[in-house]
Amino acid sequence: PVGSTDTQTNLLHLPSHGEILPRLDNVFASGTWILGVSLGDERTLHMDDKRQGFELSFPSGSVYLQK
Repeated sequence: PVGSTDTQTNLLHLPSHGEILPRLDNVFASGTWILGVSLGDERTLHMDDKRQGFELSFPSGSVYLQK
């Protein structure tokens, strides 16, 4: 609800070659923040849309925060 202070958190543990594919099955489960933590090995974040895309590499111990 509007003005709610509740925070929904989804935690995923992905293997080295794991990925999160685009999806839109529960709009209400979506938030305004994305937080990634790289532990144990370097990870690569790929972001794509129809016009452009980019990649970011994160060494172990990195934190990524997007709002």
